[in-house]
Amino acid sequence: MSRPAWICLDPPALPPAVFDGLMRESCAQRQVAWACVRAGDDGPARQRNHRAELGPRARAALRLPIITRALDEVAGGPVALSPEASCYTYYDEPGDFLALHRDRPQACALTVLVYLSARGSAGAGRYLLVHGEEGVSSLAARAEPNRVLVMRGAELLHERPPIAAGEAVSLLSACYRFGGSTP
Repeated sequence: MSRPAWICLDPPALPPAVFDGLMRESCAQRQVAWACVRAGDDGPARQRNHRAELGPRARAALRLPIITRALDEVAGGPVALSPEASCYTYYDEPGDFLALHRDRPQACALTVLVYLSARGSAGAGRYLLVHGEEGVSSLAARAEPNRVLVMRGAELLHERPPIAAGEAVSLLSACYRFGGSTP
């Protein structure tokens, strides 16, 4: 059986109480977020954004059946959360971006993105662009609150173009590795 490369769960993907809790946690974490600026050609993807650690509400949300079922469908086998590679991510300053890349397979074979907020025009920065390869369709996933995207991040090239003035996107970005079980 062929597995999908990605699944998009349109809003409202998560129950309102769970989503509201994530929003509160994300807003609190934004106050202690660190700047993530990488310009290197080797290693992690070029990017400029802010990041913060996941809290207990995020870890609980990632265990919801709607998330675990989507992970099972895309993965086709057991996966485990990689907490060291997971975070809240904030694109809220003009020019914030994430360059074209594939995720690190040892830590982020699968990626779960839970969009928390999105404001401003529907410019390019509001989209995650996933570039399909042979046999895999391309995707332009517009950031919308409470939309969830599950994808094979280590296999699919993807990027977030620069955010324009007046635009902002915040999300929970969770990475999973094959094997084990999610704590």
